Amino acid sequence: MNYQILNKELRCIIKESRSLQCSNNYPSLLEELDEVQKELDAKEFRITVVGEFSSGKSTFLNALIGKDILPHGVKETTATVTYIHNVNLSDDRLNTAVVHFMDQSAKDVTLDIGSDSKALVDYVTTSKQKYDVVKDIMSVDVYVHFADTEEPMVLIDTPGMNGVAEGHRDITLHEIRHSHASICLFHLRGIGKTDLDFIKELKKFQNTFFFVLNAIDDIKSNEETYEERLASFTRDLRDNVFSAETQLNYVFGISSLKALVARDESIPRLYDNDKRDLTAEDRQRILKESRMEEFEHALMEFLGNSEKEKKFYDSICSRLCTILSSIKEGADRHKSIREAKISNIPEKKKIEELISKANVTFEKFRGNIQYTLKASISDLRDELYPIIREDIQKEYEAQVAYIAGLDFDGAKKASDNNTIGKKLNAFWISQKENLIVKMQSGLKEIQTAIVADMQRVIPSISFKDKQISIESKESFVEFDSSATMSRLQNLRKQKDELEQQISQSNNQESSDSLRRKLSEIEREEYNLQSKCRSELRNLGTRPDPEYVVRSYTTQAPRSLKNIFGLLSRTETHHYTVKDDSAQREWDDEKRAIENRYKESIDAKKREKSVMENKVEAAENNEQMRSIWQNRVKDLESKIAQEQMEMERLMRDNKTSFLKKLKNDFQRAIERQLGPNGQMYADLTEGVRNNLEQSEGPMLKALYDIFDNKKNEYIKSLNLIIDRINASANVADNENQIRLLASDIKQIDNCLTQLKALQDEL
Repeated sequence: MNYQILNKELRCIIKESRSLQCSNNYPSLLEELDEVQKELDAKEFRITVVGEFSSGKSTFLNALIGKDILPHGVKETTATVTYIHNVNLSDDRLNTAVVHFMDQSAKDVTLDIGSDSKALVDYVTTSKQKYDVVKDIMSVDVYVHFADTEEPMVLIDTPGMNGVAEGHRDITLHEIRHSHASICLFHLRGIGKTDLDFIKELKKFQNTFFFVLNAIDDIKSNEETYEERLASFTRDLRDNVFSAETQLNYVFGISSLKALVARDESIPRLYDNDKRDLTAEDRQRILKESRMEEFEHALMEFLGNSEKEKKFYDSICSRLCTILSSIKEGADRHKSIREAKISNIPEKKKIEELISKANVTFEKFRGNIQYTLKASISDLRDELYPIIREDIQKEYEAQVAYIAGLDFDGAKKASDNNTIGKKLNAFWISQKENLIVKMQSGLKEIQTAIVADMQRVIPSISFKDKQISIESKESFVEFDSSATMSRLQNLRKQKDELEQQISQSNNQESSDSLRRKLSEIEREEYNLQSKCRSELRNLGTRPDPEYVVRSYTTQAPRSLKNIFGLLSRTETHHYTVKDDSAQREWDDEKRAIENRYKESIDAKKREKSVMENKVEAAENNEQMRSIWQNRVKDLESKIAQEQMEMERLMRDNKTSFLKKLKNDFQRAIERQLGPNGQMYADLTEGVRNNLEQSEGPMLKALYDIFDNKKNEYIKSLNLIIDRINASANVADNENQIRLLASDIKQIDNCLTQLKALQDEL
């Protein structure tokens, strides 16, 4: 197909669509037409880079560009859409970025990213050093040359479907709808439930995907190979998203970090704990290890394929069809309203009754919002308190076990270094973070249950900081001592016995290997259950019983009328008989399906139970081996340090000191983690205060949004009445109807033309 002619025809359709009188009523759709026009002018192939929050999208794009210019990391999360345009080396915009603000009166800012690699931090991330990016920044255009290609394309860095700021999902979905292909990035852990939902959402808008498993440098060689991990990833895609017959041509495993470090010489080392800077040979090696070049080769091959242009224009045609269909829908509605005559009083009265009824219903619902909100927040608080209690109890048990296992040296070191205090501080921080997430999630659910799209009204949630220091008043006075040979020999004997036990335990199969076998058995069991459920679904719902009407006749009673032959001498009676044969047949089929799978599923369950026991045994063995190894190290240390005999006096002294020290630790743990401890009081107080502070702002925001929705609904009904009233001017009304009919006919012609163009593609 001649794409130049197609481009010209599409421009004519856009021009014709703008000329429609009814188009002026839909400024947002006219803006959509302008966007399509710009795409036709630029002819850039748009590829959206999508994935969960913090899946490595920005690092991946930096690796493609070959320079660390897009901010990345948990603290610098992408908060607005960023367009990375591939321009040639002679382009004046090369190595610049243009920031566009929400406030249209604000001037765009042009940044020199060639000389300042950190220039974008304040404009595209949630760091909030200079701007509240979600609220202030509309988008950022970055102009670079990458992948040694002149192909006109734009890679789009999105915040992600589950980004940390309000609006991230909408931003990402908007870009997906307006793109021609997507690069989907995944964590090394593979595909989770949120990933599956994410891909299914993508499939609504696109059919060209590059699936990329990121951070393959974290694969542990002793657990699985790269090939095994990628095969498992591909299998998960087929099993859960596509089908066994689907040919997945674009599935890759890469290390964005290695590729970026290999290409950007301003990054001296691959990992922070590396001892030396990278050489040129090192960079070549890690670039190969990153497997980024394999992905780039496939991408460039796709971009050079004629299919790319076909997908580009097919996307343009689809979007124009959507825009024109929306305009037509509005014109049809407008025309129908104008065709309603002023004399149609019943219709007008019906709308007025709707308005009156809506006011009563809305006020009643509005009055229930505060009660519902209070009750829901109270329920959320009641859910969180037992969780806090349970977590604290687990931490208490862990700390008690830790203290009980301390020897003399370990206890003294723990006292000197405030080890237990540090553990409690770490626990406090983790509890704060977990509770903040739970409260935010709970508040979102409460808001969504009352009014949709309420994420933006959640108040900030925070807990007070605290530092816990565990000190002991006990001090150890060391006595002169001499060790006995029996003591030394005993230690050596213990060490030999432990090493022998370690040697024996090394011959057993690892728990990781057994867990993989267990996972395979669970997958097989799940597949059998899925097939059974699928056949039951295909069986359909249980049929209703049928009722058959039957009849019989009887002799009519004698009367004057039938004596003279005016009525028949017989009477016909009807009765209904229930026929449940279809139900019995359905029940038999259902039992047959269940019985057919029961034996196999039960066998898998038994096999799984056996394997679970093996895994548990292996884990116990490995745990014991770890304990033995630690004990061997401890014994070796003692053997090296205690070459002289120790007197009973010193041992008793150490034992006494250790007991006192542990008692001090135990009392401190009780104060913090006990049933009436400070930790529970502080955490529950934090939850209570945060939820109480959230109620007021949330209630106000809920009222505001509810009132807006109510006003929009009533306004739309009043608008219909106004338009019915406006139809009093019959001549003008009929003229408007003719113009709308003409516009609708013209839109139909454009839609027919677009359908024909798509068929030719």
